Amino acid sequence: MLANAVKFVRPQGTVSLSVGQDGTGAVLRVTDDGIGLSAEDQRQVFTVRLPLQTAMAG
Repeated sequence: MLANAVKFVRPQGTVSLSVGQDGTGAVLRVTDDGIGLSAEDQRQVFTVRLPLQTAMAG
């Protein structure tokens, strides 16, 4: 996510990284002022996608 934020941030833009705690787990947050994602892409951002050969062999 951090690499993606850096890749798509606008020139002279800002990328921020923060780490916090949520109960017993950690929260890593990446924010930027880049072009953003469509609503559809936001819903699928953590969907696992396997290469076709790997998925077919499985």
